[in-house]
Amino acid sequence: MKIIFELLCVLFLNTAFAQIEIPKIIDPVTDLTKTIDQVEYVKLRKQIIQFEDSTSNQIVVLIIPTLGENDIREFGIKTLEQNKIGQKGKDNGILILVAK
Repeated sequence: MKIIFELLCVLFLNTAFAQIEIPKIIDPVTDLTKTIDQVEYVKLRKQIIQFEDSTSNQIVVLIIPTLGENDIREFGIKTLEQNKIGQKGKDNGILILVAK
């Protein structure tokens, strides 16, 4: 019985450590990998803000180094929900998620 308990603990710990923390998004473009240079960042950010101003739809770009063992769809949904992307009741938030 002790061996089964220890195996379950190991499996649980592996699953817990495989989870990646959802980043807090405070800008339309969040690049945690430094993939986008400053010129591209400024241009993309400006385009996204102009789009949001003209349509009220909110677009967020998130670039992360890895998803680990996470499913990209589930990670994306959690990111949308935790960061409250889009307007409440309108379902108009778009997350462009890139995992390298």
